Amino acid sequence: MDAKATDAKVSDAKAKDGKPGYLLQAGAFSAAKGANEQVERVRNAGLKAYTEKVQTANGERIRVRLGPYPDRQAAERARDKLRAAGLESTLIAP
Repeated sequence: MDAKATDAKVSDAKAKDGKPGYLLQAGAFSAAKGANEQVERVRNAGLKAYTEKVQTANGERIRVRLGPYPDRQAAERARDKLRAAGLESTLIAP
């Protein structure tokens, strides 16, 4: 996994459907297999996730994201569920 577990502020913190809000990123992968396995781990933790392909300086990456959440508290609750399942994530603020 290429993503670090840190807080980040991104001006375009929007979910796949374009709605603004707090997001969690549970990883960025170079292969679909790794991304799909992470999505399954997130689902096993009782949360919904989606993937998003992006181009980076290091080539294409597949992000595993959750949200949007209406406020930071809701995002932190989801983040706590991920941590309880042994998964790290990055909080992305709107």
